[in-house]
Amino acid sequence: MSPLALDPLVPSGRARAHRLAGGCVAGLAAAALASWGRFLAEASLRLDPHSPAFLVACAVVGAGLAAAGVCGWRLAQVADGCRWRALLAWAVLTHLAAAPALPLTSSDLLSSLARGELQRRGLDAYAAAPAGVAGGPVAALAPARWAGRPSIYGPIANGAAALAVAAGARLGAPVAGPVAVLKTLLLLAALGTVLLLFLHLRRDGPAAKPRFVLVAFSPLLAWEISGQAHNDGLVVLALAAFVLAAARRREVLAAAALAAGALAKVVTAPLLALHVAVTWRRAPRRAALLVVIGAGMALFALAPHAAAPVSAGALAAHLAGPTRHAHSFCDLLCLALERGGAPVAAARVCWAFWIGSTALAAAVFLAALARARTLPDAIRGFTFAALALFLTTPWFQPWYVTWLIPLLAVEEDAALVRLIAAYGIATVVLWAAPLDPVTTVLVNGWVAWRLWRRAARPAAQCQNPSEIPAFE
Repeated sequence: MSPLALDPLVPSGRARAHRLAGGCVAGLAAAALASWGRFLAEASLRLDPHSPAFLVACAVVGAGLAAAGVCGWRLAQVADGCRWRALLAWAVLTHLAAAPALPLTSSDLLSSLARGELQRRGLDAYAAAPAGVAGGPVAALAPARWAGRPSIYGPIANGAAALAVAAGARLGAPVAGPVAVLKTLLLLAALGTVLLLFLHLRRDGPAAKPRFVLVAFSPLLAWEISGQAHNDGLVVLALAAFVLAAARRREVLAAAALAAGALAKVVTAPLLALHVAVTWRRAPRRAALLVVIGAGMALFALAPHAAAPVSAGALAAHLAGPTRHAHSFCDLLCLALERGGAPVAAARVCWAFWIGSTALAAAVFLAALARARTLPDAIRGFTFAALALFLTTPWFQPWYVTWLIPLLAVEEDAALVRLIAAYGIATVVLWAAPLDPVTTVLVNGWVAWRLWRRAARPAAQCQNPSEIPAFE
């Protein structure tokens, strides 16, 4: 019998765990309601970041996400008081509470649907832009920043958007239908991620419960994927499938999962390269098979778009002229230069940061590629390369951090697990709350400082990769 079963304080501990889980649900539900309040006040899905209704809604969302983050963090410390099935049920409820949210902290859902409308009309999303489609309420929703640019996402992400628009048209609801379908698809991706990580971590017993809570109850994951319907949800699902397959030594399935993720958004390609490198050092023929599988999947998915021009121009336009929102140190510096009457200097600084940030992330990745010998080596190399990019790039968005959340299920450095989990909470809260222009810069500075301190001392390795030592 478990020692916990003999502890008379377990019932009260279990009640506290349930209260904290309920707090996560309530925080996300309040955020979702605030997004509807903004919509009802303005009667439009288009976002005006300067309107009073938008600012009030963002303040409520920030408070709700902060409450969910605090409750989730404390729940991880008392997770032993909750059964596995109860934790899974509460995690599902947390995502369901966020799911009804309308676009508020991002318009990416509307941009995705505009690309889906292009494909429904028989156009190639890599060759055409939403602005070129006359009429149609869905295409008209695309924010001005993306209306004139072809897609920079993979065929799986574009295909999901096309499916949502086609299904919405069949429902006879030209706007509400596609919004509901695409949000449902990405909610299922988030729930699939939670379920896959549950299946992986449950095998390790009660010690894995805190880790599961940090991943499954993350307000970053729930709000940005289930709530705001970013196509990064497809990437996160692919990463969760990779974690489950790789942990069970199913190298082929793991590689296929990462290849599928890269065909949604290219960000999983570096981890696929690291996975192949680790496999190559143990079984070169198996590694060659992984390369063939990844290349075959890419050729099959991209073949219908062979005649379309490469969307590097759209990506270059995105890099050259980011909207100044001060969610990176470079962006804050450029904002100050532009307001000081030096736009040329601001543009040069921006490009210098792009080059430096890319070079730094590439250097960290190449170092990991040379040293990786095991699955944890590959995952940590990818994590550090991603963090190097997040903390230095001119264009940072909090949902990028979702790429790291599934990998926490197998990360062996307990301090790094806590840091990334806290980073996800802080960055989504400060993104939502109308506290610009320096809040995200402060969070990034804090993370960089903690990483520097971590580099100065040995990593706090877990004897069991699913066990997290006492919280700081």
